[in-house]
Amino acid sequence: MNGKREKGMMGIGALIIFIAIILIAAVAASVLITTGGSLQQKALITGTQTEEAIASGIEAMTVVASDASGGSNGHGAITAHKVGDFKVMVRLQSGSQGLNLNNTIVTVDTETSSTSMTYNQTVASDMVAVTTTQFLIYYVQ
Repeated sequence: MNGKREKGMMGIGALIIFIAIILIAAVAASVLITTGGSLQQKALITGTQTEEAIASGIEAMTVVASDASGGSNGHGAITAHKVGDFKVMVRLQSGSQGLNLNNTIVTVDTETSSTSMTYNQTVASDMVAVTTTQFLIYYVQ
């Protein structure tokens, strides 16, 4: 009878070890599931932000400028060119959400200078900007 008791005690020990392994596996599985869910949420947020960054903004359709240089210097050579009127037609890029142009700054760079312009919303829509530091908006649909 003594042999059967030893086998029974070994069986109980093996059962305890088996249950402990199952508990450890369950804890590890729950950690993996939680981590996977967190990573999926972060990936979704990152994908949305990337899509907004790529698909946001405006695209220049046409650029037109008139020359207001005033002619030549008397010797047949044309004086330095000055821009009299500068127009840019833009549109929203595909998939882009609306833009608030009240907070937009337009920067114009040339070989010799750079100018930043802000939106002038106090000027009537039929007027032209009188300074080089402001721009106007005409909506075309």
